[in-house]
Amino acid sequence: MNNPHTNYLKNTAPQSREDFINLLGQTSLFAGLPKELRSRIFDYAKFMDLGNGERPVVEGMFDQEIYLLIKGRLDVFIKLENKKEKQIDSLGESFTLFGERCLLGQPRGASIQSNGESLLLGLDLSSLPDLNEHLEDPSVRLEDSAYQDNLDMYLVVASVLYGRLERLVHDQYKLANRIRGMKKGIRVKKHNVLMTQLYNELVENRLAVELRSPEIWRRLLRNLKSEVLDRLLEEEVLNTARIYEELVRLQALGLLQQRDWVYDLLKRLTEQAKFLKRYYEPLQVDSNGLPEVMELAQCLEDLHLNVEKAGILTRSIHFSEFLEALDDQGRWNPSGLVKHLGEVGLLTSWFGRAHLALVLCSALISLMGKANQVIASYVSFLGNLHTQPRQFPKQTGEDLASLFETFYQSLQKSPGPEAALEAVEPSVDSLLAQFGM
Repeated sequence: MNNPHTNYLKNTAPQSREDFINLLGQTSLFAGLPKELRSRIFDYAKFMDLGNGERPVVEGMFDQEIYLLIKGRLDVFIKLENKKEKQIDSLGESFTLFGERCLLGQPRGASIQSNGESLLLGLDLSSLPDLNEHLEDPSVRLEDSAYQDNLDMYLVVASVLYGRLERLVHDQYKLANRIRGMKKGIRVKKHNVLMTQLYNELVENRLAVELRSPEIWRRLLRNLKSEVLDRLLEEEVLNTARIYEELVRLQALGLLQQRDWVYDLLKRLTEQAKFLKRYYEPLQVDSNGLPEVMELAQCLEDLHLNVEKAGILTRSIHFSEFLEALDDQGRWNPSGLVKHLGEVGLLTSWFGRAHLALVLCSALISLMGKANQVIASYVSFLGNLHTQPRQFPKQTGEDLASLFETFYQSLQKSPGPEAALEAVEPSVDSLLAQFGM
């Protein structure tokens, strides 16, 4: 691994600033950032080439860097109460962001270990104004506009964290189903596979067309009253991912009384699935004795409570308004919440908006820590019967990585860098060659 104190790109490759800025702007995470902020990121960025077993992040240590996985695979470990480590996750998707706990000035909450060779981009956030210090001592605050970059970066991180929290909540249900299967034997394990398959397809809108008919879902949801559900059930082929999100919203608002509604819904859905060749015949599973899982609705309530407790709003915000502001065309988006609160006058400065984004990051990091502990307890229960707690993520960044290779090859053939830039869009692997790596 490169020395953590290696010079930043502004010192090692100053001539590549524009190439890097353009390249970073192609990634989905940083595409919305202003060019000036991407230039600041270049000043404090460095590549890290990891060998097998090396750890760029160690639980309990302090530093000020977040990381972007360019290629390779990383395993995530946390320490249990007995001080032993347990692997709880694997990161393998190109351009995955991690190490966000440094935003809070807190020690690392997990260790990250390279599984084989990996390549990271480290981003040192020490160049941003220290919001934590300025919260404690307002006398050292800068001009308000100085915190716009903080807001932009924190919102990037918050959007990543919320997506990761959703995945952790979903993974708890998957692991719970595995445990149910173990307790009932081989025949029930088949039922567990079906339940997990149906759950994945439900939240990703991939159920068989036969299971997405309005007639079936009107029967499944016949006891619920919601104008949004009524509109969704008017569609010829339903979007079950949107229905799921509406059910979570209803639960968060206290309008869905049944605590284990996800499991109950899946049980009734299997009664429909058993008539289709695509699915296994379902079996009943006793849910007693399982560990408590974190509900997504509860996570939303915690986010709202943290925002209220922060004392940064000009007035209290009702939970229903909070959910509406957080909702962005069917997906909860922290950026939309900050924008809405600014537009309605609940936040009156860039510092306040950045503070809110930091509050959201802090709350999400805390919730993720709790979810990881639940997952770790499930994995411990499963023991060695399952090698991985969840499916390895797909390499969705392969297309952009391919562009990186094409860019590198064109650089080798072209008479100069300007011609290469006109020929193709840049990508990370080829950019590394420019930096001498």
